[in-house]
Amino acid sequence: MNINKQIALISIFLFALASCQVFNSSRKNKEAINMQNQSIIMEPEVIQGFRHDKQNLSYSITDATLADTILTIELNYSGGCVDHSFDIIFNGMYKKSLPRQADLFLLHNNKGDTCTENKSIILRYNLSSIIGPGKQAVNFTLIGYPDKMKFGSVPKN
Repeated sequence: MNINKQIALISIFLFALASCQVFNSSRKNKEAINMQNQSIIMEPEVIQGFRHDKQNLSYSITDATLADTILTIELNYSGGCVDHSFDIIFNGMYKKSLPRQADLFLLHNNKGDTCTENKSIILRYNLSSIIGPGKQAVNFTLIGYPDKMKFGSVPKN
């Protein structure tokens, strides 16, 4: 092999190695930003008549709590190449009972991520916009969270 071919192969190898280091550095920065953003409190989306598919969830909820009007969800999912988004969806319907009951669904958009790294995230949502007038008590059920572990009522103020 002549010297020009050797130099070309070494150059390609060094370029590939540098690219991997830049990619890993960029990914670590994104993960750090995601960890910082976990304290952001998001609002739920109301989609009238929304129907969910609880058979094909692409995440696993490990814990969920409701403190005052803030819903905190801890979950695991597969990914790692791009940032995923998670939205709480409320279909606008309350079950007729006292206290009222409402289902919430966590919609996961993996944005085409094909990576399989096990990821964890903590999400926070302010449910005050869907509690209704006078902050009446509401029992929320998060679809995909075990049936026996339903949320308590939001207290009246």
